[in-house]
Amino acid sequence: MEKLNKEATAKNREGWGISYIMDEDEREREKGKTVDTGMGHFKTDKRRFSILDAPGHSSYVPSMLAGGSQADIAVLVISARKGEFEAGFNKGGQTREHAILIKTLGVRKLIVAVNKMDDPSVNWSEDRYTEITTQLGPYLKQLGYPESQYQFIPISGLCGQNIKEVSKTCDWYKENKTLLHAMEDLPPPGRSVDDAVRFPVYGKYKDEGKIHIHGKLESGFLSTGDRVQIMPRKTIITIEGITKEHVAVDNAFAGDHCIIKTSRIEEEDVHIGDVLALPSKLLPICDAFHAQVLILDSVEQIITSGYKCVMHLHALTEEVSVDLLATMNKKTGKIIEKYPSAVKARDSVMVRVYLPRTTCLEESKNFAKMGSFVLRDKGNTIACGVVTKMLEPTRKVAEAK
Repeated sequence: MEKLNKEATAKNREGWGISYIMDEDEREREKGKTVDTGMGHFKTDKRRFSILDAPGHSSYVPSMLAGGSQADIAVLVISARKGEFEAGFNKGGQTREHAILIKTLGVRKLIVAVNKMDDPSVNWSEDRYTEITTQLGPYLKQLGYPESQYQFIPISGLCGQNIKEVSKTCDWYKENKTLLHAMEDLPPPGRSVDDAVRFPVYGKYKDEGKIHIHGKLESGFLSTGDRVQIMPRKTIITIEGITKEHVAVDNAFAGDHCIIKTSRIEEEDVHIGDVLALPSKLLPICDAFHAQVLILDSVEQIITSGYKCVMHLHALTEEVSVDLLATMNKKTGKIIEKYPSAVKARDSVMVRVYLPRTTCLEESKNFAKMGSFVLRDKGNTIACGVVTKMLEPTRKVAEAK
């Protein structure tokens, strides 16, 4: 920490040394902003955690989506400082957008860390904390979070208060629960190693002639020596090594973030957004699908059939076009109008999404993590949706020989 504090001071960012633990990239340290999703690991007496430090700035939402799509639980860090909470919570603010995105990506448990409680404009004020929670709580309910699935904790990240040990500064906080305790108490998501292997590819690199594939094993288990296929091209590889938390291991289980080492392929044979699967249990592929989407209330323009935008789904980022099939009643799901000429903010819509190439995904009812997506255009999130029906591919995949 002493080294990091000295570096921060040299960059005129005194007190920022702690952020450099996760912000390792030089451009992040120069800007004072998280740009890419960083990963770290730690253990407690109860749990083993992998932390995905996702960006909060609006310019780096795609990186946040890459991190959020791998998360089991989320810690939404908001500022209690006067003016900063309001900026994030007002229409179009990042607090609102990130809460929507996390819910869409299938994260069901949420901890809201109300940070900067030590700021002079707040001074651990119970009134300020209550003001924030009474505004944000109803909004989370509106997004579909029951009260049992979210909780608020007042903290000071800079001072380390209410992070690991209970702070004596806010004696009004009767729950006496720290951020770490809250994370430990959340039950891990149910997973089965007997399910089909699903390993979305989030990154790759070549080192000493070997190809290293980074991702998260969403279901099933893998072992060194296993033969798997890279979907959708069905390139067959043999797992020559597995690294988990910088340690070589023989096996990886559902929920593990790991790096798979292989050879006899080139970097261009695997792409971000591909999915590894066992030959005996391949996943479905398509180049078009039906989905139910919600147009966000921050969208100002109308949307018509043929609308082009960018889709983010698990590790995948693709330019897509969207046709309107019907508007739906949000509560009952009944059709209001078939083939509408246009839709607008707050509309619930059934759409057909066209992909530029054959792609791996799943229907949401079968695998929520691989069937939930976000649509963005010109740097703004415009809609969130779930895959309801995969359509038969209209083009062939150039399979590996």
